[in-house]
Amino acid sequence: FFGGGVGLIQLKDVVCRGNETSIMECRHQRPGLTDSACSTHTRDVSILCTANKSVCSHGNVRLVGGGSDLQGRVEFCAGGEWTTICSNGWDKREASVVCRQLGHSGDGAITLTGNLFGEGTGYVFVQNVGCLGNETTLLQCLASATGGQGCTHSQDIEVICRDRDSACPNGAVRLIGGRIPSEGRVEVCLGG
Repeated sequence: FFGGGVGLIQLKDVVCRGNETSIMECRHQRPGLTDSACSTHTRDVSILCTANKSVCSHGNVRLVGGGSDLQGRVEFCAGGEWTTICSNGWDKREASVVCRQLGHSGDGAITLTGNLFGEGTGYVFVQNVGCLGNETTLLQCLASATGGQGCTHSQDIEVICRDRDSACPNGAVRLIGGRIPSEGRVEVCLGG
């Protein structure tokens, strides 16, 4: 549906239960070099994801309003609600942590303000987040943060992440060729 891929076909006969956190946890086979069913990309898998954007898990982050999953207004899940983060005290270190938490490269992360991706709604959760830059999640940075009182949505923080280029974590999944970030041909990273 989203076109054929390129390169070696790495997985076949993938069967998941639905509760796995990685496609590598699903039962699968590795096609051999002489496997004719997997010698071309005519049977590549494509998916279209839908999400209930009102459901979140505490500590999750997402980028909203950008043209791809690499950019947007930063939203943080707190108490079951998506909230925004105030730009006070925010710099490249926090942006790097957000990008890494979302599975992108933390190198070259860009911080923006000015509502390029639209103003948020609801609660401005926090300001002065205080990452050192080596954390794996934004939640780890919140010990020195203060509440978002006094901040408005005109101060919502925005981030542009860099893709991981050719290096990727084993088992990482991405969607390619779709019109929006939640659809496309499924590609799985094996061996970087």
